Amino acid sequence: MTRRIAPFGTWSSPITPERAAKGARRYSDLTGFGDRIFWCEGRPEEGGRNVIVMAPAAGGAPIDLLPEGFSARSKVHEYGGGAFLVAKAGLYFVNADDQDIYHLATDGAAAPRRITSRPDMRFADGCHDPLRNRLIMVAEQRPEPGDPHRVDNLLVSVSLGSENLGQVETLRAGRDFYAAPRLDAEAMKLAWLEWSLPAMPWEASELWLAALGKDGRPQEPARMAGGDDAMAGEPQWDEDGSLWFIGDDSGWASLHRLDANGAVTTLPLDGHEFGQPMWGLGQKSYLIAPGGAVLAAAHCAGELRLLSHDGRQWSREVSEARQIAGLGAAGGRCFAVAATDYAPAAIIELNSGKPVSAATPRLDKGDISVPRPVSFEAAGGATAHALYYPPCNSRRTGPPGSAPPMIVSAHGGPTGMADRGLKLKIQYWTSRGFAWLDVDYRGSTGHGRDYRRALDGYWGLSDVEDVAAGALHMAETGLADPDRLLISGSSAGGYTVLRALCETDIFAAGASTYGIGDLKKLL
Repeated sequence: MTRRIAPFGTWSSPITPERAAKGARRYSDLTGFGDRIFWCEGRPEEGGRNVIVMAPAAGGAPIDLLPEGFSARSKVHEYGGGAFLVAKAGLYFVNADDQDIYHLATDGAAAPRRITSRPDMRFADGCHDPLRNRLIMVAEQRPEPGDPHRVDNLLVSVSLGSENLGQVETLRAGRDFYAAPRLDAEAMKLAWLEWSLPAMPWEASELWLAALGKDGRPQEPARMAGGDDAMAGEPQWDEDGSLWFIGDDSGWASLHRLDANGAVTTLPLDGHEFGQPMWGLGQKSYLIAPGGAVLAAAHCAGELRLLSHDGRQWSREVSEARQIAGLGAAGGRCFAVAATDYAPAAIIELNSGKPVSAATPRLDKGDISVPRPVSFEAAGGATAHALYYPPCNSRRTGPPGSAPPMIVSAHGGPTGMADRGLKLKIQYWTSRGFAWLDVDYRGSTGHGRDYRRALDGYWGLSDVEDVAAGALHMAETGLADPDRLLISGSSAGGYTVLRALCETDIFAAGASTYGIGDLKKLL
């Protein structure tokens, strides 16, 4: 097909706003159980309702489990996550409207049954305790009705017995935050995370461990990792009774194994960062197979790598995934919430790359802009990183010698990272003749702890310097029009947008979506 010459930014595109919105389904809480795989699917076309979906691991059509009127979403820590868990008796999920826990049989034979009725509480990120017929959950309690500033975070048990169904008992209290209660295979030991302000979980979260007494309560809890100047996250038990977790005491987030004798083995890999900052609950960035083999997602120089460890060394797996937001295993197969250069986020089987979730209409590859990583010098000799997406359209090309307008994107967090994998919100613009620069400014994840901490005390300064330096770098190399540089961001990225528009004259326009406007008020 011959491409027609047309000014950058004016091209007709196959990606309508409606298609971009519908293609933005959110997938989370990927969970394997037996020979089935489960996940939570946020659907813009249903007003953002979160539906729990089930599919056979061996293949077959996915089935919606939640009936109309229900949506699985937790509001614990406001960001939520960990909205459901699976046990032999079925699903236990947190309903968005009332934040109570419900039970649902996976055969869909009966309507959801309400377990709790606690308007003063929220629940999330739990595990099932089969020995004591209960759930162990993270909870928030507002002990003073009508006081939005008094919130107690807790670890609690929720009874599933018929005589005391939904009864809530506190197992652990006194810290500002709790996360990830996880029982070992024998249901005799409980691991969990906790931390207190002013620390964020990616700075000083702590891994705790305790045996459970006859009354089911933790006995003599002990901190096993994290705290002080390091974090611990994503605890998981293996079949041998060893406790795995991610820690960054070396400066890079690495996988660790704590055996029954308390000895810690580290599986380091220089220059690689495992896991993600814990903004939401229920994260699963690695899997432990029977026998101790490990499959994990990590970032190196901002690039996603799928890695396996055979007990001796790490190896890189062949994968088209550019972003993995969760891993799960069922029926001897491994699955991921993954996006590639040419397909948006979906549930896929890793071995085959075959999508398991409902198919999303695909674009012609000639209309897809594939990014390339760039690094550039920022203020004070620092190095910053970004992904550059050139304009791309199978039917249009720009006039010779001209440069496209460019949108500079500042991600949220600010400890997030530039989007990887196909995002229709980006392709909407690149297919119209815009370039897109997704900046991993100082403070971003994926480049080690020192890079993430480089924004401490300089928020609104270093990030602004980096987006400005990235814009100028691309203009100087002829890949962007210096007179048509734009900037966009949401939340923390929106704050960067507002600061950049106030403090520099580089950008012709900017869009701040639910951006932070005042750090003192935020605090």
